Amino acid sequence: MTEQIGLVGGFLGGVLSILSPCSALLLPAFFAYAFGTRRLLLARTGLFLLGLATVLVPLGAGMGAIGSLFTVHRGTVTLIGGLVVVVLGVYT
Repeated sequence: MTEQIGLVGGFLGGVLSILSPCSALLLPAFFAYAFGTRRLLLARTGLFLLGLATVLVPLGAGMGAIGSLFTVHRGTVTLIGGLVVVVLGVYT
């Protein structure tokens, strides 16, 4: 069940990232550049996706590693966050 939720979450995350304003601004320029022959379309689409994957896969892996660190050290993170809130409350 957990794997299914992860796959669905990953799929929805990908759909939402394509619909985000940053990605949406790239798509018209990409399609205007890419359309030509079918062979050029496939080649340029592949290069475009390879470029996106080159940037986004390491970012996702890095954020996953940081998230797992927060999960492993949840008690410490909660304690430090609580202390920061208390200190800021006293300061205020």
